[in-house]
Amino acid sequence: MKAYLCCGRGTGVGPGWTGFDIEDHGFRPLVLQDVRTIRTLRGAEAVFATPPCSGFTDLPWRPATGEGLDVLLACIRLCEESGAPWLLENSRFAQKHIGPSCWRRGSHHFWGT
Repeated sequence: MKAYLCCGRGTGVGPGWTGFDIEDHGFRPLVLQDVRTIRTLRGAEAVFATPPCSGFTDLPWRPATGEGLDVLLACIRLCEESGAPWLLENSRFAQKHIGPSCWRRGSHHFWGT
């Protein structure tokens, strides 16, 4: 299984991925589950995560609230503990909480293996 955490509508991945999210946005196949309650993804072939970033994005017209940091940290934990190749995408503001990104493309920052 290739796991896509916080999949939303599933943009950016091809067929063969299983999505995990708290809402059904049409991604298939989908497991309706909060990533904070997933115990393990051991045995996954690969993990891709796109946790929400608006809660820790600090902008002049909208200061960061910290909301969603627990989701980001749960995604990092699951990625690292899976033992599989993984990639997490988020905004530059996540660097304040999880360290420097490994790669960047435009406003998208990436962490992973």
